[in-house]
Amino acid sequence: MMKDTMLKYFKEVYGDCEGVKVYFAPGRVNLIGEHTDYNGGHVFPCALTIGTYAAIRLRKDRNLRFFSMNFKEKGVITSSLDELIYHRKDDWANYPKSVLWAFAHHSALENPTDLPYQVHYRSTYDKTKENLKSNSNDNINRNLDVNLHYYNNDNPIDNMNDKSNDKIKEEEQVDFLEYGMDVVYFGNIPNSSGLSSSASIEVLTAYMIKDLYQIDIDLTNIALLCQYAENKFIGVNCGIMDQFAIAMGKKDHAIFLDTADLTYAYAPIDLGDAKLVIACSNKKRGLGESKYNERRSECEEALARLQMVLDIQSLGELTEKEFETYTDVIKISHGGTQQLSQGGTQQSNDIDKKQQVVTPSQKIAIDIHDKEMKSKSNQDLLSTGQDAFLDETLIRRARHAVYENQRAIQAVKALNDKDLATFGTLMNASHVSLRDDYEVTGIELDTLVETAWKQEGVIGARMTGAGFGGCTVNIVKDAYIDRFIEEVGKVYEERIGYKADFYVVEIGDGPREL
Repeated sequence: MMKDTMLKYFKEVYGDCEGVKVYFAPGRVNLIGEHTDYNGGHVFPCALTIGTYAAIRLRKDRNLRFFSMNFKEKGVITSSLDELIYHRKDDWANYPKSVLWAFAHHSALENPTDLPYQVHYRSTYDKTKENLKSNSNDNINRNLDVNLHYYNNDNPIDNMNDKSNDKIKEEEQVDFLEYGMDVVYFGNIPNSSGLSSSASIEVLTAYMIKDLYQIDIDLTNIALLCQYAENKFIGVNCGIMDQFAIAMGKKDHAIFLDTADLTYAYAPIDLGDAKLVIACSNKKRGLGESKYNERRSECEEALARLQMVLDIQSLGELTEKEFETYTDVIKISHGGTQQLSQGGTQQSNDIDKKQQVVTPSQKIAIDIHDKEMKSKSNQDLLSTGQDAFLDETLIRRARHAVYENQRAIQAVKALNDKDLATFGTLMNASHVSLRDDYEVTGIELDTLVETAWKQEGVIGARMTGAGFGGCTVNIVKDAYIDRFIEEVGKVYEERIGYKADFYVVEIGDGPREL
């Protein structure tokens, strides 16, 4: 049915539909494990039966034409394989352009789709660079060139600016794709909902290119390539979860993914007499316009401070107990002036450590602090209050990353044990952490979740996605779904001033040709 609809759309836009192929890629919802994918933790997403459709036909030249049935007012957006540049005026079409751009940036490899696995963390970047530089093998060196380009975040593309003068180098043009294409997209994922409409477009575009040009690239590398596109072309430092969940989706299964090394397992989802209900806040947001990148930077800073005393590559390596043992390192490893024992205010060097009872981690932090304080000026000391606020903020951000990772692990175990009640409790705790420690919810998502918690038949509820708007995911018993939608919707509209939308969703497969 959707195939016929997409062919009809294509004919309306481009005049005929001869030789057109139709493809689909799903959206995704993350059941638990939020903001852990760029912290080396575990996530537990699943692909949905709603997503993005595309009708596509190759051209006989190198021109590109994009049209979206969701944004008809934008008209046909044109570009070329020889000029893949971010233009703000191109709006949504920058996402399929970003995928072509990503293919171009890997065309220098012996196998242009043999992407090296992304090392997520700044701490491993230098080690990777040092190790690979000593290897004289030509193929390794080519991988290194792409690796270093991939991981270097010093000059991310600013998605708020027009990069019309930032031409792609001649050797980076998409010369292994001979012909351009005409495409019509249609999505039944709510826009800016947090169900990954952007990643769905990216994976769909990559899958179509793989199929039409017979490129030998597996689904894991499609996910990595699309993440690269969003990081570097769009300018959002997202983790791997969205693209991976969409590319690797499996009907009636969620994916338990360790983002540190991309090991994963499919877990069957049996909710018994309950279903997944998505509540869309209808508060629009874009990751690049939110504080998503700021949260990621805060976690990186917390990690960098912990790495001064711990041999870790990500926050996801820590247990809750290990994290709490070393929080004082985050507090003063940059030269903050907080008191580590009860009472008083610690000044630079006049503290009598012999009269205090300190933990080993506090002693390490004090030593680091004293060394750095020797080089501080009086003006530096005036920023103590700001430093203290930053320290506590970093601790809360890191605490969420560590505890949320452990919640994801515990939640999958509970699901395997058919303990849906515990799974729901962990979902609720996840939202509290996202609200209080990570601060990415807001009144819209909090209203949806906190109202859901009060409803009969609700097993668990939490925000899902990046936050700052978007959706919540709820597990609701079948007998109570209609009442749940009515009651939560009523409270939300009264408090927020506009309606929320609700979707009872099913778990589906990954990208495919229809």
